[in-house]
Amino acid sequence: MDELRNKEPLVSIVVPVYNAENNLTGCLDSILSQDYQNIEIILINDGSWDTSPDICEKYKKEHPQKIVFINQINGGPSVARNKGLELSKGKYITFVDSDDTVVSNMISSMVDKAEAEDVDMVICAYWKVADEERTARTYTLPEGLYGEGGQRKLLLSLLNERPGDIPPYSWVRLTRRSVFGDSVLRYNERLYRSEDYHFWVRVHTVISKVYLLSQTPLYNYFENVSSVTHNHVNGYWDDVQFIYSDLQKSFKDDVEISNMLDIMLVKRSLIALNNAAFCKSAMEAMHEINTVLRNEELNGIIKQINSSENVYFVRYRFLMRKGLRGIIAIKYLMRWLKLHK
Repeated sequence: MDELRNKEPLVSIVVPVYNAENNLTGCLDSILSQDYQNIEIILINDGSWDTSPDICEKYKKEHPQKIVFINQINGGPSVARNKGLELSKGKYITFVDSDDTVVSNMISSMVDKAEAEDVDMVICAYWKVADEERTARTYTLPEGLYGEGGQRKLLLSLLNERPGDIPPYSWVRLTRRSVFGDSVLRYNERLYRSEDYHFWVRVHTVISKVYLLSQTPLYNYFENVSSVTHNHVNGYWDDVQFIYSDLQKSFKDDVEISNMLDIMLVKRSLIALNNAAFCKSAMEAMHEINTVLRNEELNGIIKQINSSENVYFVRYRFLMRKGLRGIIAIKYLMRWLKLHK
């Protein structure tokens, strides 16, 4: 083991675990089956109430030299990932969600590029698995090295959030651990959803070289209908406004990025409206819908932006500009009724 560590850099793999008993075994087996063996697996049990802690403990006992296992009260994905960052010892760090799996050569492929090109980060494409259908999610930007001006291309792609753009997901990235510093760059622990977007936009402003494996899927993302993206998230619109305000402060002198953040806020207002449809009661849903639609900052931005993202985006902008919020509200109330039949 010591001889291996001298030859290959250690990679820390952080796995936040929350009620993942149905998928955790497959996830951990895929990580342990990597053809790159100089890894440490940091399991952060984030207050699970199922058998996930027992599964983690079992794997810890079977692989004591590779697995670190921590129990903590439920704090959300940001808290769990920050704990993993704090405990990690590798030259590189990556994240794996506990209901997903990784391709057997994921770590070796990414470390090879990181070492050969001396980069701060490697980003891979991924497989989306839904209803037993496996689809490659690749990126529009060419595969290769991005440094200096090229790094900005990746940042703009990340901000765009269009099909084929670089996603904000933590699990498609292998990053040099020194990039994060000693508690300098961390996930914002008040955020439960979109924490990846907020975090990685900030990281992309401080790194200088990235290798993009845009046509090489190395991660298996399993779409989970019981995840937070399919359930009501308390305070989601508040979080979106925080992310928008915080990033605008960072890019106040960059007109191009500032405008892209405006569009991001409008896009995520649509997600917030959809989130309202998952409220327990129609009254709660109506309150959340009105809170979004009557937001002064959002309405001011919509009056100024010109974007042809898609037909619905244009229709939404038109209705908001004309003050026809009732039509939009009815659409999402109808969605609430459909979900609660």
